[in-house]
Amino acid sequence: MIVGKKTTAAENSFGFEIMGEQYMVKGTDQPEYMESTVKYLEGIISDIMHSNPKLTKTQVAVLAALKIADEFQKLRQEYQYLEQKLRETKHK
Repeated sequence: MIVGKKTTAAENSFGFEIMGEQYMVKGTDQPEYMESTVKYLEGIISDIMHSNPKLTKTQVAVLAALKIADEFQKLRQEYQYLEQKLRETKHK
């Protein structure tokens, strides 16, 4: 759940709640980007919690982190593959 957002010229603050805990993050990303990132994480957490209602918050967080890390690794491998193909194409 999104708690609030505050924008200054150099930095954005963004408050949100996940699994009953409130967080405040600061950064240069746009509030809309931070909001979509939180919603993405909330979706993953919600799916895990509904599939495994007996898990602790820590277990849910670790499984969510593993799912995101898996997605990241697969995207990185795909990116590296495409980068290699592009280099090969340029050298022909």
